[in-house]
Amino acid sequence: MTRAAPPVPPPRSAEDSLTGDGLRNVPGAEEDQQRGFRSGDIVAIDGSPGDWELMERARAAGIWQIERAHRDNRERFEVHTRHLRPLPDAPHVRRGDLVMQHYPEQTHAAQVTDVFRSGYWMARKTHTRDGQTWSSTDEVNRLVVVTRTQLESAARLPRESGDHRGWILQAIVSRFAGKYRVVCSCLPSIEVSRNGRRIGWCSSLQAAETLWEWHAAGETGPAPDDFTNDDLIAPAPGPRARTGHVTAPATLFDLDPPT
Repeated sequence: MTRAAPPVPPPRSAEDSLTGDGLRNVPGAEEDQQRGFRSGDIVAIDGSPGDWELMERARAAGIWQIERAHRDNRERFEVHTRHLRPLPDAPHVRRGDLVMQHYPEQTHAAQVTDVFRSGYWMARKTHTRDGQTWSSTDEVNRLVVVTRTQLESAARLPRESGDHRGWILQAIVSRFAGKYRVVCSCLPSIEVSRNGRRIGWCSSLQAAETLWEWHAAGETGPAPDDFTNDDLIAPAPGPRARTGHVTAPATLFDLDPPT
């Protein structure tokens, strides 16, 4: 059961009478489409304090079902489109989005289940991998929205040579998106690097294959060069503090061992 959002109920004037096709003939009934409101948007409502999430359109034209954008105790109401206002600091992440933390080593995405304000905008996410599901909460400003096409097209190529077991991985987000890095289980940081403590980012798959071969052969002689611009070379990662609240374990750097 849904109720009108207090303290402003949806208007019920003569203009709101039902038409023959069962839809409300309300002036501005298509306004939500014209103004770009979509399910999952966080908005303001005239006369009602706080943040509100648009859940879905009601059967009556011009009416949205909404919930307070709280972490818990979310009660559902109904409100007319004419009372919706864009929120100046609305988050860029919405319920249902696939998101990743915005760093180039990230290889898996999670699905947003809730967005709420707790000092900062926060997103609660669900991770599913290898038959296991767990949740985490993160600040929205740490997240970037991705598509399934991006995830499925990114290279994740296992490599094995002698005692070396590793991967060639293609970055999905950040300024390194589309670039390749090489990792090996024999290294403390797992990253194959050039020039000291730097990740050996590669501009092409061929360059990454060459870097893997150099590493697997014992790193004899200088590393094969690729990038010469230091702006395209990231520092090698140290211990990374996990952000948000994670309620289930994840594998090291989100990698699975080659099979």
